[in-house]
Amino acid sequence: DDDAVMLALGTDSDTDVTRLRAGEALSDLTLSAAALGLATCPLTEPLRDTRDRLALACEVFDGEAQPQALIRLGLNAIGDPLSAL
Repeated sequence: DDDAVMLALGTDSDTDVTRLRAGEALSDLTLSAAALGLATCPLTEPLRDTRDRLALACEVFDGEAQPQALIRLGLNAIGDPLSAL
């Protein structure tokens, strides 16, 4: 049973500065989740298409924010840790 949730990270505009701030927020979220034993999987590929990005902005943020990333957040899989290469 997968209890993961999908989070959407958005900014009030889509500029170089707001994209940088979104990246910083994503980093903070990833580190905080790891400290709590949670796994994250940032997804930006779905936002490359302008129509998909606009649809997400309207559906998730009511057109009030620009989506910058989707983040899957859930429990770490139980098993042996991956070995370092």
